[in-house]
Amino acid sequence: YRLAGLPKTARTQILTSPPDDQAYVLSNRRVTLDRLSEVTTFDIELKRGVWLDGKVTDKRTGKPAHAAVFYYVNVSNPNYRLAPGMNGATRGWITPWNYVKDDGTFRRVGLPGEGLLAIRVLQQQGDKYPMGVGADKIDWAEPQGNTYSFRTAPSICTASNFHALIGIDVSEEDAVQYNVELDAGDVITGTITDENGIPLTGAIVNGHAAMSTWQHQPLPTSKFEVFAFDASEPRRLMFLHKEKKLAGTYMLTDHPSDDLTVRLVPWCTISGRVIGADGGPLAGAQITPRSRHRENRMTRDRTIPKLPPYNHYTDGDGRFRIEGLTPGIEYDICLLYTSPSPRDS
Repeated sequence: YRLAGLPKTARTQILTSPPDDQAYVLSNRRVTLDRLSEVTTFDIELKRGVWLDGKVTDKRTGKPAHAAVFYYVNVSNPNYRLAPGMNGATRGWITPWNYVKDDGTFRRVGLPGEGLLAIRVLQQQGDKYPMGVGADKIDWAEPQGNTYSFRTAPSICTASNFHALIGIDVSEEDAVQYNVELDAGDVITGTITDENGIPLTGAIVNGHAAMSTWQHQPLPTSKFEVFAFDASEPRRLMFLHKEKKLAGTYMLTDHPSDDLTVRLVPWCTISGRVIGADGGPLAGAQITPRSRHRENRMTRDRTIPKLPPYNHYTDGDGRFRIEGLTPGIEYDICLLYTSPSPRDS
């Protein structure tokens, strides 16, 4: 190979990506360039791996799931030390290189010994499935808050980023088929109404999926669905209607015998003033409300939805006003103030 036009910096990195039909692992090597020569010679030795074949389907329907599949090697695996440049060697996060085929099948290259396969369902289909399934069954998993992490390459693997994880320990002679069935569990349905009990369209929901984030698009009807609910892990549902300035919440602790009905009421507004130690106003301070409720195991987004203005800052008199808060929810008000004088930040 020959690469031309590289800047004569002290170091550069070369990512080597073998053809898809050859079982070699990727390599990301750091190269020290020879500043005194027009040409630097750098030979790359790739580590041969083993094929990891499988298929990802929905357990209920048997249909292929639109997913991405990633391979991670345990850094304690002796073969990892024989694969120079594997750490940091990726083709990107969720890209077509990591997608399964239309029929749900996949083929990845791994190293003999311990590692894992991590599956992430793509786009809105991912809302239907719980996160981190199977992580607790991998004996070298390390608890990290409400999830698990793994000391792996090409990067650290965090269970809450994936819908399913499978620990593997293969030999060079193994030909194992890793079939993954994703289970969405029961779907809970409900209706959203206004404060008078009239069905209400156009609301957004938080908590409808195991990975708790706010929906981006308003619901086209008054009906909503909750996916992948586990009664052993209570889940808080939150609702907001931006145009009508209504909000509501429902604590889901068990599978209801009938459809839920959630009534929205006028949302809350908080206003106040930020002052410094000298009693003077602090202008330009950023204010963020965060819910104290952390019932949802995979909660990522504790903030209220991004209502205009998207960032809340104090005015010249140190005053602020925040709308869209849900009655019955406790909030922390987080303050970030950057002063021209670092000592006062």
